[in-house]
Amino acid sequence: MPFTPKDWQDSPSTTSPITAAALEDLETRVTDYAETVNETYTFKQFSNVAFDGTTDVAAAINSALVTISAAGGGTLLLPAGEGVLGASIILQNNTGIQGQGMAATTLTLSNAVNDDAIRNYVSPDGIIANAQFCQVRDLTIDGNKANQSSGAGISLTCFPLYTQATGDTDFDPHHIISNVRLYNCKEEGFVHSGRSASVLTNVQAYYCAGYGILPSFDTVLIGCQAGQCGLAGFYLNTSALILVGCKAFYSGQTTAASGHGFHLTGDVGASLTSCEAQDNKAHGFYFQSTTR
Repeated sequence: MPFTPKDWQDSPSTTSPITAAALEDLETRVTDYAETVNETYTFKQFSNVAFDGTTDVAAAINSALVTISAAGGGTLLLPAGEGVLGASIILQNNTGIQGQGMAATTLTLSNAVNDDAIRNYVSPDGIIANAQFCQVRDLTIDGNKANQSSGAGISLTCFPLYTQATGDTDFDPHHIISNVRLYNCKEEGFVHSGRSASVLTNVQAYYCAGYGILPSFDTVLIGCQAGQCGLAGFYLNTSALILVGCKAFYSGQTTAASGHGFHLTGDVGASLTSCEAQDNKAHGFYFQSTTR
């Protein structure tokens, strides 16, 4: 929506001075315009906490996401540097976080957090809405697996898993994960359960102790990689999955027998196009008791 100010005269003017009412109208129009275009918020709008590799930034990020969601949603732009997470980041409804690039912005779990680095808000009762339409872009997550007992890089879910919560605006959550490196996580790099319709592009899961990428129903993965993960690179056990240009290599660093590049099992329905498995400790593509 273009901003179209009125044709006021500069003050002082003998023809049409700016009145108090005109100033109030201008403020209203500018505010309305800003609300329609300002979908990105800088971290410094909410906090002066530094991304200096030692300071815990989790509380500041979470507080900002709550505020942004309450205002209608938007993306929180994180600065370059390393932010330490003393707790999980909780994505709120219609919010996202975006760094300055994989090599520029890193979120690192503190010792003994023993939880996922990033999660979405989940309905506590099936009535209150789950966080939907969330995004994570252009950053690295370091799971610090040597100092954790559990925790994935990004873990997404909903409640109920297979039916819509009363407050949900859509059946599926439709999350987007793009240009994200999931590194050194104690469990999975990326894991999703329940309703999905999410899209992952250029998601790279490296050195995770569990599976690299474990998607849920109706997920599209484009140009994603899983390297040197503890179990399978891609663990596929749900239906309506689309993988294009994905690659798994050196899987099975924790359990060699489970180190398949692409492990398809159970009631899986998947379309794999131009995908590659290289030097995995078990099968490159393993079809186990699949029904489709």
